[in-house]
Amino acid sequence: MTLSAAMVAAATSSAVGVGGPLYEFTVTTAQAAISIPTAGFPAGALRIELSAKSTGGNNLTHVRFNSDVGTNYVSSFASVDAAAVLGGSSQDGIGTVSIRGLNVRPSTASNFQTGIYIVSEWDASDRFTDVNGQGFSGSTNTDGDTETTVMSGQWRNNAVVTTIDLAAGSGLFDVGTRVRVYSAASPGGVPTGTSVLTSLQTDNYLASVGEVVLWAPSAPGKTVTAPVNPQVGATFGILKSTDTVDSWNVDGNGNDIYDPNQAGVWVSAPFSVAGAASVNLNYVYDGTRWSLATIPGSGGDSGGGGSLTATDTKAGAYTGASGERVRYNASSAFALTTPSSRSDKDELAFHSVTTGEFPITITADGSDLVANPDNFGIPEASFVVTDAFFHVHYQFDSVSNAWLIL
Repeated sequence: MTLSAAMVAAATSSAVGVGGPLYEFTVTTAQAAISIPTAGFPAGALRIELSAKSTGGNNLTHVRFNSDVGTNYVSSFASVDAAAVLGGSSQDGIGTVSIRGLNVRPSTASNFQTGIYIVSEWDASDRFTDVNGQGFSGSTNTDGDTETTVMSGQWRNNAVVTTIDLAAGSGLFDVGTRVRVYSAASPGGVPTGTSVLTSLQTDNYLASVGEVVLWAPSAPGKTVTAPVNPQVGATFGILKSTDTVDSWNVDGNGNDIYDPNQAGVWVSAPFSVAGAASVNLNYVYDGTRWSLATIPGSGGDSGGGGSLTATDTKAGAYTGASGERVRYNASSAFALTTPSSRSDKDELAFHSVTTGEFPITITADGSDLVANPDNFGIPEASFVVTDAFFHVHYQFDSVSNAWLIL
């Protein structure tokens, strides 16, 4: 399999990323523990944000890994109140059953607690897992009742972490307690517009949030599975060049996913991709399902503040209009032309509704230019593509007189 420089550039520069947490959980019924699954998380340190209240008295949150309750931890913490008085400390040493720290206050209208844990070496099989944290708990009353806690610890086991477990020391985590997990390398989450390309994958593969899977299935029936626990705005992509395998699958991993074989259809079961043609799919999660990044969910496409109206399926040759999403049948050669009447920030999208590797000619009307996604997004007067599932979303830039890729 050979990936052209243009294909790789298109994948890395497209809006494949995530603008939110890798994982988020909110307690709806009081519970003693919260277990965070790490499957699908990117490699590297993790940042865990905890906003919590307790149904019992003040208590320290306990951190464990892989549900291990044995004496396999090292733990230490210290807390200081608003008057700089040492409120409590512990050097637990080796042989504890958890890592203690970050006080959680009783659940009242005025009490609150926030904390941050940094978990490192969680994905390494040759090193112990380290935890460092800091938290702030207090009251919205005017009595200066606040406390700052710092803690650190280690799980003395070199197993790869599959779950990060938070347990309330006394009482329960009350309703409204919330946990969010980010990549510590980017504490606010991976910025939208970034992506990570995998090394070439040939066997069944579970994608991560913000990942473009370079895909060359070694045999028919191999499957790319969407990330686990997606949040709104989470994305992943599949970039496949031409090869000899003529059937492979995409699985939404429990969520509905858009099937480009069927226009406007989201499916709950894995769908099959037929044909050996090149494929470039970019998915985004809207909270309930995976949609193609340039394909609308219910209610129409949007991007750059605009709203697009779908056409009936076109064939042969067609000239688009501003604000239109053109569905076309690429079962034979097809010609698309940009509109002659356009204004700054107008939008236009094209997408195929059938598979096939047929010449698709896109031409800019008059003196305009149109960006070629197979040539680093460089605006040209006309170009030809032969990708199956070809989808592109444009916005007109009046300064350069060009339709640029959103």
